[in-house]
Formats: sequence, structure tokens, C-alpha cells
Amino acid sequence: NMTEIPSITFALLGVYLFLKNRYFFSGIFLALSFLTKFFGGLLLPLFVLAILIKSEKIFKRSFSLLSGFAITVFPYVLWNLLEYGNPLFSLQQALQHQTNPYYLIHPQILNLIFYFIVVFYIPVTIFSIIGFYYAFRNYINHNKSFFLLQIILALAFLLYFTAIPNKQPRFFIIAL
Repeated sequence: NMTEIPSITFALLGVYLFLKNRYFFSGIFLALSFLTKFFGGLLLPLFVLAILIKSEKIFKRSFSLLSGFAITVFPYVLWNLLEYGNPLFSLQQALQHQTNPYYLIHPQILNLIFYFIVVFYIPVTIFSIIGFYYAFRNYINHNKSFFLLQIILALAFLLYFTAIPNKQPRFFIIAL
């Protein structure tokens, strides 16, 4: 499935625009990430939380982010309503896929540590470790908020993918 690449691209553009205080456009790109792969929607509540914690203009910035997201997602929700009679039909179908028995891991303890094991057999994770090193070095030098955002985003995706029963190594790359 090749939808991870555009979803991650849109998510990264959303993160970039969020860091540049372009909240409306960040919301648009987060929505495009969400529409490409539903897990992209995990970023929206994290960004709203970041605005609530760190921002002075909470209402204006939250409204801008959420309206960019909503305007972009609305046609899709409307189409689901008209086509299936349920605005959340596609999302509900995707949630059912999370428990796909083909990808279940047994015993349960392996379910919890699956992605830590994946680190050792996906070579690209070496680049993420290098990336975290440079992010940490940047944190030490001056940009603490960017480093914390990277860690929170990586942990949010890692926790989400650890919580769902459907385990696939490709999900780990998304968390990085």
C-alpha cells in the first residue's frame, strides 16, 4: 500500500506550517494527511493541545487550525453521508481493519514490544536514530520546542500502533 508516502508528506507539511504559525494551512495539510491515511488525524488533537499549552491567542489559532481541517474534510464527509447514509462510514470500515486477524501477534507480550523488535530488522531505522541525534543536538543548542514536538509526535504514533492489534513493520516507519 503506497498511501503512507503522500500521507507522511502532507503530515510533514502540516507540521512545518504549524511551526511557522500558519495554522489554517497546517489544518489543510493535516486533513489531506488524514484523508490519505486515517492515522494522520492523530496530529490534529496534538496540535490543538500544543496551542492550548503554549499559545497566547488560543481561540484564534485553534479556530484557524480546525477550520482548515474541517473545510478540507467536509466534502469527504458529505460524500460518505450521501453515498452510504453515514458520514463516518469509511472511518468505521478502517477501524475494523485494525483488528485484521491476519496481522495479529501472539503471544501478547510480543504485541507490546513488536515495534522495538522491528528496529533491528528494518535498516532505515538507522537514519531515524541519526535524525533523533541531530534533533537532540539542536535541542541542546536552542530549539527545545521543535525537539519536544518530534518526541511527542513519535510517541503518539508509536503508542497508537502499539495499541492496535494489527501489527505491520511499515507502521513503525510512520512513527519515526
